[in-house]
Amino acid sequence: MKSKKKPKTKLKNQSLKEVKAEISSLKSLEFESLQLHEQDSQLHLSSDINMKSLYQIFNLFISDKIFEKISNFINIYTQLYRNDDNEFSIFQDQL
Repeated sequence: MKSKKKPKTKLKNQSLKEVKAEISSLKSLEFESLQLHEQDSQLHLSSDINMKSLYQIFNLFISDKIFEKISNFINIYTQLYRNDDNEFSIFQDQL
């Protein structure tokens, strides 16, 4: 398998002044709007997902592994900032 060579850029040989001169000003930039197809959006979800189950919908975005990490950090935070009276000893300016 042949490896593709990276194209040589002339930026390495240019001074900062030359690079700045090649960059167009923001005032002259023109953006093209995104062209969308005239087709309705479609969900591509597995048919076994119960759309009435909040837990299953939640799991589409937050995996069990990520949820476990969030829980662990919340527990660590709680241990760090809870005082003997089971109240948090953190002030608004520390958030």
